[in-house]
Amino acid sequence: MNLHKIWGGLCSLAKNSTPTTAGILIRSTEKGLLEGPDAIGKLALLAKCGRYKHSIIEDASLRLEG
Repeated sequence: MNLHKIWGGLCSLAKNSTPTTAGILIRSTEKGLLEGPDAIGKLALLAKCGRYKHSIIEDASLRLEG
């Protein structure tokens, strides 16, 4: 399974970063599809390029580091 391809597909489907995208990261990590450090890196990209409130990024980060 090519996670970069899946991630690109999810982002292109979302078109705009939404809280759902952060949720997908969290759920993918919970299911073992992404390693924690990879998910945190992708969350950092969302924080930089997405339209997230700081509180959403912070909450997702805490859940990923859990």
